[in-house]
Amino acid sequence: MALMLQDPFNVVKEEVQVSVKGVTGLYERWQVLSKTTNTTKNDEYNWVCNELKTGIKSIEWDLQDLEDTIGIVERDRQKFKLEQAEVDKRKRFISETQYIVRKMKEDLNSAATKGKAANEQRNELMGRRPGQDDKYSQLDDAIRQDNEDFIRTHHQQQQQLMDDQDKDLEALGVTVGNLGSMAKDINSELKVHEKLLDQMEEEVEDTSSRLNNVMRRVDKLLKDAGERVQWCLIVSLILILIGL
Repeated sequence: MALMLQDPFNVVKEEVQVSVKGVTGLYERWQVLSKTTNTTKNDEYNWVCNELKTGIKSIEWDLQDLEDTIGIVERDRQKFKLEQAEVDKRKRFISETQYIVRKMKEDLNSAATKGKAANEQRNELMGRRPGQDDKYSQLDDAIRQDNEDFIRTHHQQQQQLMDDQDKDLEALGVTVGNLGSMAKDINSELKVHEKLLDQMEEEVEDTSSRLNNVMRRVDKLLKDAGERVQWCLIVSLILILIGL
């Protein structure tokens, strides 16, 4: 009987699930140790940290491989014959696992974790016991608080500046839109006026042509007629002009 080949995605998925379970156990132990021990002197804490980082890195590589397989499937659907629902399910598994791993990495590299380690190292160098309330620890707290206040204030100022810039850009957009509308209106009016001027120019040319024609006829009549007739024509034209 022929052996059925198992889906490579499912094989790697099972390995990732096992790895996530192991890393989660290490992460929970790390949380306990980071809160209850001096992390600079505790060998178990250091071992857990190293194992946790190694496990997270291994899971990230496996997830990258899984993403690559999905990309191959999506580029050749006819060959692999996977339904869209199955592809979405696999993407969802990768996304959820990435979130879990990312949360662990953020906690390992958080400012609180690094600050605790730095304080413990400083206490070791200065020969102070953890939790000892003296003027030095109070000074450290004051400096840290000042730094946090400065960062928070600076962030607020930057955010306010960005908000103001957004408002200015919106107002500028409205102004540009209004100018565009005005330009269209002016262009329409110019076209109307241009058309009217063309019509007036045609009428003036027509009237001038007619007047020249009349003047030529009058001049001809005056040349052909006698003096008395000329005076009669002049009087008639004057009367016509007065009537107009």
